[in-house]
Amino acid sequence: MNSKEISLIIVFAAISVSLHPTISGLAIPSFALGRWFQFWEIPIFAALLLFGLKYAAIIAAVDTITLMVLFRGGPFTSWFNIIPFSGTLLGVFLVHRLFSRRYQKQEGQLNRKEIFFAIVSGILVRFLIGYPAFYLLLKYLTPMPDPAIFTVMIFHGIHDTILVSYSVPISYLLAKLIRKHLNVGLTSIS
Repeated sequence: MNSKEISLIIVFAAISVSLHPTISGLAIPSFALGRWFQFWEIPIFAALLLFGLKYAAIIAAVDTITLMVLFRGGPFTSWFNIIPFSGTLLGVFLVHRLFSRRYQKQEGQLNRKEIFFAIVSGILVRFLIGYPAFYLLLKYLTPMPDPAIFTVMIFHGIHDTILVSYSVPISYLLAKLIRKHLNVGLTSIS
């Protein structure tokens, strides 16, 4: 990894932190109670596609730790966000790795099939990892009965589906533009 790529990783971490709604205020209210459509995940997904899972995980950890340090209540909200986000990151990584190894990509082309499967995989793994933890959190930290918990989880599930459905394609486009104009990134993900 050269100094240009290390600098870009630092920039991605800074952009991710600065795009978080608690800092930038950039978010669109959601129909799911207490949730927002936000943009802080996009630079991390782009870093995943450019540099690999290890660097994307480092950027996500920097984002989480920064929010925990800067804001009271940060540990709760930061860990609440990072668990489902890690599932999405893993889902996108698995699809990207499969397509990188299996199919020969034409340089400069976005593979629509890969993007579609990355979205689906990101959503499924996000639900598998994040939603059992979310259920337990609601079950033991709120006085809500199970039917109310499941209703909240359905609305959050729809919200997360929309969030992943716009974050992942934008990330692929961003990674493509950065790779093209700055000539950085992995040729195949490791």
